[in-house]
Amino acid sequence: MSYIFKEDQLRTYQETIDQELAKYNLERTKNEERSHVYIYLFDFEKMVAGLHANIGWDWIHFNTFFYQTRDQLYTLLNEAHKEFGHQAIGSMISSSTPFLIEDFLSAGYEIHETIEHIPYEKKRITLINKHKKQLSIKQDHLTIVSTKEVNPYHKQLIEQGKEFDTKLYEYMGQSKDLSFVCLDNDVCVGGVLGSIQNHTLSIDALYVDKAHRYKQIASRLMDMIEKEAVKHHAKIAYLGTGSFQAPDFYHKLGYKIVMTVDDFPKGFKNHTMLKTLM
Repeated sequence: MSYIFKEDQLRTYQETIDQELAKYNLERTKNEERSHVYIYLFDFEKMVAGLHANIGWDWIHFNTFFYQTRDQLYTLLNEAHKEFGHQAIGSMISSSTPFLIEDFLSAGYEIHETIEHIPYEKKRITLINKHKKQLSIKQDHLTIVSTKEVNPYHKQLIEQGKEFDTKLYEYMGQSKDLSFVCLDNDVCVGGVLGSIQNHTLSIDALYVDKAHRYKQIASRLMDMIEKEAVKHHAKIAYLGTGSFQAPDFYHKLGYKIVMTVDDFPKGFKNHTMLKTLM
């Protein structure tokens, strides 16, 4: 059997990789992503804050959000915890931005782990809240809470969420996406997705079709993306992997566990792993 390994600059196979990896995760955990919630806050007629959150692997995740004051943040968190509190173990967020960390600490979050050098020469702090207590609010806002996108407010959430992200990660510089695939008769049987930012390679997804495993495909793909990242001056690489996925495989490639979250999803551990590239 002759495989073709190549860079997928246009990410032609990203949807296939994401879908197949999701199927694998569901088979192993019997746990799938559940409902989403969209929260829009208004001061009179002006939208001043917003949040898109979802349940993933029994935890609340904050996908897109923006706010101007802590009071607005507390309102967003209260609504998300009311919506998902009975389903979720808790909520978590990771950041290297001091003001965001302080804001979430003031909202009752606790530091779970501090990881040095993610991103390079910085540190990433993971904050967790299992209490999901309702926070005291000084100012009430008109609030729309929906399980579906509400336009035109959702468009504004996306736009201002991007601006907020720029503020959070302005020190990171430009990001470059990387993707490599393995083809068998023009069919994608494996692929790896990642990105480089601030001398740091993030491995976002790695997938190999069940019928093609144990043939060094995953190792070859990881080697390709790491070497390409080094060409772009990446000095470290990191990834997340569940205990049901491939921590032993990554360990053999030189990655070391730097953080573990229990019950992510329930009954499994989730590891953050780090490797020095140069």
